[in-house]
Amino acid sequence: MKKLILMIVFCLLPVMSAFAVKVSSLYQAEVSVPTQMDDDRKQAMQRGFLQVLVRVSGNPQIEKNPMIKDSIHRADYYVQDFSYSSASTSASEYLLQIHFDKKDVNRLLRRAGVAYWGENRPLILVWLTATNNQHINEIIGIENPQTTREKIRFTINFSYHGHVRHQSSFS
Repeated sequence: MKKLILMIVFCLLPVMSAFAVKVSSLYQAEVSVPTQMDDDRKQAMQRGFLQVLVRVSGNPQIEKNPMIKDSIHRADYYVQDFSYSSASTSASEYLLQIHFDKKDVNRLLRRAGVAYWGENRPLILVWLTATNNQHINEIIGIENPQTTREKIRFTINFSYHGHVRHQSSFS
């Protein structure tokens, strides 16, 4: 009986690892603000934008990237819409709910050379990154198996300086 259970588990492991979850609210943030004044909203949008950038990229130190650092000061450019709600009935603070534009955020991350994940993320996670010849890091996923093989082949064939290390054969 134990052997049968183990055999079933081992047969299902590859199938279970292929499942992915859709992460919702990647491009949304909620930030507490004391008032609905422009200055408070601007600061809250900057904090919310940083939260979104960290969530989408997985990089807690993303604000050290010079292009990202400049863009955080212009967070309102990336805002699709926002609204206020009361944090609680007894509190005098508000909750600013911000929706950032997915396409603009992703475009910024690409221009800044920052790898990012989409909304569909695997339950079992292995981060495989490659640095291309322009020194841009890229997360390699399983969305397109052919593209994945090509990226892995490129990474194995070339060192950081572009010299051929060795040939490999993936099929």
